[in-house]
Amino acid sequence: MNPILEIPISLAVLMMSASVHEASHALAAYRMGDPTAKLKGRLTINPLKHIDLLGSLALPLLLILIHGPIFGWAKPVPAVPAYFYDRRKGEIMVSLAGVAANLGLAVAAGIFLRILELAAILGGAFGAVVYDHVLPFFILVIRINFILLIINLIPIPPLDGHKALAAILPRSFKQAGIYVQAAGLALFVFLFAIFKLDGVLSDILKPLATLIFGSRVLDALTGMR
Repeated sequence: MNPILEIPISLAVLMMSASVHEASHALAAYRMGDPTAKLKGRLTINPLKHIDLLGSLALPLLLILIHGPIFGWAKPVPAVPAYFYDRRKGEIMVSLAGVAANLGLAVAAGIFLRILELAAILGGAFGAVVYDHVLPFFILVIRINFILLIINLIPIPPLDGHKALAAILPRSFKQAGIYVQAAGLALFVFLFAIFKLDGVLSDILKPLATLIFGSRVLDALTGMR
């Protein structure tokens, strides 16, 4: 991808992916009986309704500049579990809706790439040129959404993985999470630095991409930052 275009395109893909993630939380909460997010205008994929200056702009930009894996977050969608028709089911559904949306975006991008690859084979030289030009964009969509998916499943508060487990495990697990939530992001950054989670993410993404999308996508992901 053209280095000049890489920063704005990467930020745009991240913001849209994070917005779909949060809008999915809002939709799940609404369908479970909680109108809070809808009333606050969060039941939309409009990035302007979800953007967080630190998580959607500053941190991703820093990661791009230092050649790290691109990730970030949007403003959390408010949810009031007391409104849910079934509280435990609602908490689980809302917690996992965002990562399900990221998985859906990654799979959709991969399927579209497969279709384009077939069209390129049938379309000759012109089709191959078109495919080669759009490949970096869709690889970026797959990469960012898989990273958002994997990171959000880590059971550290306030990530979705912790919220989903808190709805299943005893109350003491949720109470313990309240005490460490403020330090959750700092803990993740510490783990990222000490255990080189970027390498771990690459190791996870590559076999997943091979399984779902084929070797061509794996070859492109091999250059993952």
